[in-house]
Amino acid sequence: MRTKRQNGDKKARYPWRFRRYFNPIFKGQALKRDGFYLLLPLGRRRPAIRVHLPQNLPMGRLVQAELGFGEIHLTITRERDEPGVPASGNAGGLDIGSIWLGMVTDGHEALAIAGRGLRSVKQGRAKALARLQKKRSRTQPGSRRRKRLHRARHRLSQKVNQISRNALHHATNQIVEFCVTHQLAVLYTGDLGTLNHKTRRRRSRRTNQTVGVLEFGRLEQYLQYKLRRYNIQLIRISEAYTSQTCPCCGHLNKVGGRTYRCRACGYRAHRDGVGAVNILNKGIHGEIRPGTMLVAQRITYRRPVPFHGTLRRRCG
Repeated sequence: MRTKRQNGDKKARYPWRFRRYFNPIFKGQALKRDGFYLLLPLGRRRPAIRVHLPQNLPMGRLVQAELGFGEIHLTITRERDEPGVPASGNAGGLDIGSIWLGMVTDGHEALAIAGRGLRSVKQGRAKALARLQKKRSRTQPGSRRRKRLHRARHRLSQKVNQISRNALHHATNQIVEFCVTHQLAVLYTGDLGTLNHKTRRRRSRRTNQTVGVLEFGRLEQYLQYKLRRYNIQLIRISEAYTSQTCPCCGHLNKVGGRTYRCRACGYRAHRDGVGAVNILNKGIHGEIRPGTMLVAQRITYRRPVPFHGTLRRRCG
């Protein structure tokens, strides 16, 4: 088959077949230990399977057991001490958003990670779910077509979840790499826990959809445990007026585009760069001190993963 494809026969396919038997997997509360035995429950009316464990079993928490033919595969987790970066007095600021997933700076250089691809995947999922829901509304309850559409919705949500998790992992790895390279000891970020609280006016449906699908909590969770490996502390501070305050003169400006323009002094810079440097300024001094820090002249732009045709290829 490989030879045929190399010779130009694109219709050749790898042999495959459906698996009829699977190894049973036991997780979480289903795993119980009785001395040197592992109890795998089979239900209320059937006795549990007793598996003898070796005495030299590694220390840690048993999280999964996969029972095979004459063998068992165990998954054990434990915390280990990893070498960290020597603590320094350097600090960084991180501005999290939707168009730019993260803008991190140390006051001299900055790294911007694009978030448009992830946002487009989320919007594509919303449109695909709307189409499936429209088809599902025309079916009868309990019909086979409704069940197929329900399974299609579940597959779509699962695949988009996997795509977003992969993108967030790559994005956080790039942020951590920036912090390690510049030997940061503290990373200040805006507290997004009150993002939807005390809104003065009602948002549009488009804005609600854009803000509602953002996974800021998951992004911060990934950052927190990854930075902990290198002894870098993640501190959340209030990001009030950090994107509106001019870092040069301190004047407040309403920003409509992606470029920040100050009406008082004429200062121009990247909008998310202004937010990141003001978060850093506020984290170090407790307040935004104008003229102390400006947006870095050198900004590196990166994408977490390629998104071209991702939703159509995987979720179509």
